[in-house]
Amino acid sequence: MTEPARLTVVGLGPGDPELVTIKGVRAIEAADIIFVPRSADEADSVALAIARPWLNARQAVAPVTTPMTRDRAALQAAWQAIAAEIGGRLANGGRGAYLILGDPLLYGTFTYVAEILAADYPAIELEFVPGITSFAAGAAKTQTPLGMTSDRLAVIPASRETDLASLRRLLADFATLVLMKAGPVFPQIMAALDELGLVEQAVYVERIGLPEERIVTGAALRALPRTRQPYLSLLIVRRGEAALPASSPARAVRAEQPVYPINLTGLAGKLAVVVGGGAVGERKVRGLLAALARVTLISPEATPQLQQWAAAGEISWQPRPYQPGDLAGATLVFAATDSRAVNAKIASDAAALNLLSNIADAPDEGNFHLPAVYRQPGLTVAVSTAGASPGRAAQLRDRIAGWLSQTKAEK
Repeated sequence: MTEPARLTVVGLGPGDPELVTIKGVRAIEAADIIFVPRSADEADSVALAIARPWLNARQAVAPVTTPMTRDRAALQAAWQAIAAEIGGRLANGGRGAYLILGDPLLYGTFTYVAEILAADYPAIELEFVPGITSFAAGAAKTQTPLGMTSDRLAVIPASRETDLASLRRLLADFATLVLMKAGPVFPQIMAALDELGLVEQAVYVERIGLPEERIVTGAALRALPRTRQPYLSLLIVRRGEAALPASSPARAVRAEQPVYPINLTGLAGKLAVVVGGGAVGERKVRGLLAALARVTLISPEATPQLQQWAAAGEISWQPRPYQPGDLAGATLVFAATDSRAVNAKIASDAAALNLLSNIADAPDEGNFHLPAVYRQPGLTVAVSTAGASPGRAAQLRDRIAGWLSQTKAEK
């Protein structure tokens, strides 16, 4: 009886063969065919070199090409070709192992191939073996804590968060920030960390676990040329309040300001203008829709959810940059762009019109902050840090919510 086709996607970890899991090794040794991804300009596959100690003569090796491009059409064609190669090779059953650096489900390209395999080759059973991530290996090598007690950790692709305003917001919310694939935008990130006074709190890790491994920390990081670095690199920024200089703008310490908390009602049909179509803007819009406000979104781009609301007629979307006059008739204004200059202009325009405004990257420039909210019938709990640390506010809200739920269950 023919053995059912099975493909095991093996996360090899960052590059050191000693960091491959025992389960990963067993999957490699048991495979009839080894699928080895490599970029078009790679002479030899890094993944194959890592796994070579466990290969044997009976196994076939099938290289597959993964292009280094953002062209969606080219990527889709490559994923289709990889799926077709796997489907063809396992058409008559047997075991395959697909090798991938790091962890296959953390920014791994195979997730797209898996969707095609599930649709076009449903007879192939898929299994995933997790791998040690490059940032976990880098943290271990440099003895950098990723989180302590209730610290919050964010892992994001560096190409999305390179400006000062974005990093300031993230570092206010998270004690540790991991910036993956940092090499191509290294100069921009370092410029932002310089302004935030955080260069010496950062760890630069390049090709961790490979022969070309390079780690730069502390004061030595200042001397690293501010030029584009290799793709397989990352930065770990550990904010730790005690480690920050008092003058650092990233330190979430503000002078006490008088606060008069209120809950707004009667927003149904009132105009709220949200400038910025990213994740922050989406959160603002979600809350406004729940309050039945009439929302106008101004942003050249928008998240899929915002686009869906616009297509359904739930919000009005102006797909362009902010311009003077956009706040006319508004009751509430939200500035949530990734540009400090644009947000500052919105704050100034709102103040001139005596409007209520919330400025995401500089809360003190507006005149109201959004608390972390927990709702249940007949009860609303709001926790605010006056914009100083939204992450801490969310943590406290969740603790209160847990206590309320436990109290309710005990009655």
